[in-house]
Amino acid sequence: MASIRIKRSTTTGRAPASLPGELAVNTADARLWVGNASNAPVELGAGGAAALPAPAVLRAVLDGYALHAWNNPRLSGLYPSPCLITVGASGGAVPSGFTRAYDFAATGAPFVSGGGNPVTASGATSFPCVTPSGSTAVGRHWRVSTVHDGTQVAFRLDSDATADGGYRFLVDGRYVSLKGTVSGSGADRWYTLRFAGRGKRTVTVEGYGALRFWSAATPDSDTLLNPVTGVSPRIVVVGDSNQEAYAQVLKGDGPVAMLGDYLGVRDIWASGVYGTGFMATNGGANYNYGQRRADWLGYAPQAVVWYMSINDALQGYSITQVRDAMLVELAAARAALGPLVPLIVHGVITTMEQAVAAGYGPTLAAAETAAADAIAALNDPYAAFISTYNSGTTNPLTGTGPGTGNWDVYINTALNHFTAAGNNAIALLGARRIAEVMGAMLGAELPLPLPPASAAAPAAAYPKRLSTPKIAGDIGGTALTTQALTASRQYFVPISVPRAVILTGLRISVTTASAGSTSVGVYANTTNASGDDAPGGLLGSATGLDTGSTGDKDGTFAAPVLLEPGTLYWVSVIGSAAATLRAVPVGAMQTALGRTVGNTTAITGLYAAGSGSTMPATAAATLTASTGSMFALYLIER
Repeated sequence: MASIRIKRSTTTGRAPASLPGELAVNTADARLWVGNASNAPVELGAGGAAALPAPAVLRAVLDGYALHAWNNPRLSGLYPSPCLITVGASGGAVPSGFTRAYDFAATGAPFVSGGGNPVTASGATSFPCVTPSGSTAVGRHWRVSTVHDGTQVAFRLDSDATADGGYRFLVDGRYVSLKGTVSGSGADRWYTLRFAGRGKRTVTVEGYGALRFWSAATPDSDTLLNPVTGVSPRIVVVGDSNQEAYAQVLKGDGPVAMLGDYLGVRDIWASGVYGTGFMATNGGANYNYGQRRADWLGYAPQAVVWYMSINDALQGYSITQVRDAMLVELAAARAALGPLVPLIVHGVITTMEQAVAAGYGPTLAAAETAAADAIAALNDPYAAFISTYNSGTTNPLTGTGPGTGNWDVYINTALNHFTAAGNNAIALLGARRIAEVMGAMLGAELPLPLPPASAAAPAAAYPKRLSTPKIAGDIGGTALTTQALTASRQYFVPISVPRAVILTGLRISVTTASAGSTSVGVYANTTNASGDDAPGGLLGSATGLDTGSTGDKDGTFAAPVLLEPGTLYWVSVIGSAAATLRAVPVGAMQTALGRTVGNTTAITGLYAAGSGSTMPATAAATLTASTGSMFALYLIER
């Protein structure tokens, strides 16, 4: 009988590269590997992906799809119960009374993670999954989950002062908020979640990139438990900037994270890098798919999905070169991972760049045809191709450019990457088609249909009437009044919509003319240094509205702005002259901003000193509460 040797390491984060007839253990991380038939290390136990035969992996994905296609963070709405999130001081001590400590890297720690390889250094754990160039692997999207039994739990996390970034928290599979909780810059901080009553809840921290998870703490009366139940395969998704979620600050709004939610796969890795493909290297600046293979071969993925990229065509590689590079990748993965790991190549997902690049349609169609024929010729029962560009019935993108089809909803204003809604459409497509091909590999039918893309937006009564557009903040039936602008003062009104709105511009109505110019715009929400919601970055604007004459003045944005349900935005107006505009009286304004000290007078909006009629790219940090009638800013939607 052959002997089995055991390799040992005491270095945090170290993993074996090859295990010919051997076992390996990392005593610092409490992780264990065994070599498979191809000498590739396969991690065992709760800390990593267990070795499963292909039918078990396929069954797990199909079962996960059956449970989560309709029941996931993208469709279930926000967490309905009260949950207060507060952030401590930079480098501060654990919150008072939180006496139970739980370090992520400790043996038996009550956490499960997904999205990358956990690497702990000096007490902080990052989750690298891809090496864009050079030698440093970076993270994309990661989650850490635990089961909390009590009323309060605190997480020690890196500081993140990125505007509109931050951490997001999920409770029982629902986001507490769709915006990130942002701290100031500096050392790590404690993020505390407080619930209205005691209960047993699965609490998840969602981070991205270089953000790191340190530890957790609870009061003595609360406990944390490991939430691992059942089997969740590890899937690596290899792609370009779309899979990287390049245009999204919050990588949880990228297509790979969403794909994992729809499939019910906890441990899904986004190996996406800007400008790359099977051959493309972004002009030599980044590693292509083959050069990044080492990122995941050593971590025993139980399925691998490659997305074909327009970058190969844009950077001058022929169809034959791309096809041959794809076959090299499939062969290398099969040799290293063994015969029972599903390998799937997904067809081209086009962006606005692709759509407007004249002459690339035939090239993309031919590339998909060549890829499909090559994979069919392999006669591998666990290899498959998913057509998108050549399949008009499944490609989620419609239209030929701005103003047609769904381009304005799915493509960002830079016209080169997807919006969160576009990423959601890609994930819906990917989940459906991956489940279909895995079902074919298993010889099983899909357990249930994927929900249509429209199901991603909660249904709500918000009628669309183009001739009488709604006014921001207006909730009453009281007749409009009038209000005079203060010259060079910028006003802000908060707004949240119950359904997706494609906002093409804003309207003002001048009742008393004053020679000058006015600008209107819409801003994203941010959190200021005091922890208050406030207008942040400018999403869309229109300038040059003439107040020298009376009547309605429409300002059309250069590109439409998608207002997503459940998200806070701020509409704004600023004028160079003191013209009088139609306004919503105080009694008809929503009191979203509360009231002044003493709860006497309603706050109807915010304002700040500006310059002329300039709509700044970022709203002023110092804002004053307005208690008078607020200007009627009409929402013009497509």
